[in-house]
Amino acid sequence: IVAPTVYGLVTAVGLVGNLLVIYTLLRHTKIKDATSYYILNLALADAFFMLGVPFISASSAMGRWAFGRAMCKIVLSMDAMNMFNSVFNVAVLSVDRYLAIVCATSRPDLRRPKVVAAVSLSVWAAAFLLSIPVMALSDTVVMWDGNYMCRLDWPAENALIWYKVFTSYMFVIGFVVPLAVISVSYILVVRHLKQNESTHTQVARVASRTRTKVTHTVLAMIVTFVICWLPFHLCQLVNLIADLQPTSAVLVVFHVTMVMSYANSCANPILYVFTSQKFRQSLRSALGLRQTE
Repeated sequence: IVAPTVYGLVTAVGLVGNLLVIYTLLRHTKIKDATSYYILNLALADAFFMLGVPFISASSAMGRWAFGRAMCKIVLSMDAMNMFNSVFNVAVLSVDRYLAIVCATSRPDLRRPKVVAAVSLSVWAAAFLLSIPVMALSDTVVMWDGNYMCRLDWPAENALIWYKVFTSYMFVIGFVVPLAVISVSYILVVRHLKQNESTHTQVARVASRTRTKVTHTVLAMIVTFVICWLPFHLCQLVNLIADLQPTSAVLVVFHVTMVMSYANSCANPILYVFTSQKFRQSLRSALGLRQTE
């Protein structure tokens, strides 16, 4: 009962929050900068990511997969694609902060609409291509009790090797690489801000403070990304090394880390509201509410 309830709450918050972000960014014509378009992309990925959660929740509650083989492939492949899409967009946002702050005058062309569109399409294309292994391997499998479960069905020959390679693949591509990009981008941004904090003119300082506020918003998203996704990947890696048995405690840990990974997609809209005054004003305007000081 607890797991489906938590999954349902995460789905509701994630969908409502991300749809509000999408509506606000599309409705409010003043938001046209590169960062906003990347946030829109992230909100789309997070909203799609939420759509598979009800099926996983129902499967957990029933103890079986009741939605057929085709739906199994759709749910797992969409889940993988939107996971890649979401984490890649967080990485893109960190690179965008680097370009906006460190390369603001030297390479403004890298934040023009055509480049932003090309990057956004590339992220979606990469997420699709990287999820192809999941599309190929996902299937309904008959369990010992005669019920079907939806999971990745490894080839009978060398199944353990396939599992190890796939788990490592998801960890490296879905976590290590994005985290490396994020870390390098923010180290360069912080170094630049510290080097230039005493040399700005008054006008430049105001612009710098604005950029820094946006940077704090994106930084909060990145910290949340690590907190939400690291336990999931660590759980998978521990299982890879130790071959954990499906005891009650192990299943609880598995569900907790799963919920945390999905919670990342409902945390981002909350972060926009609490850390960005510009977004709060845009949200109120989009919803037709009176502005406050």
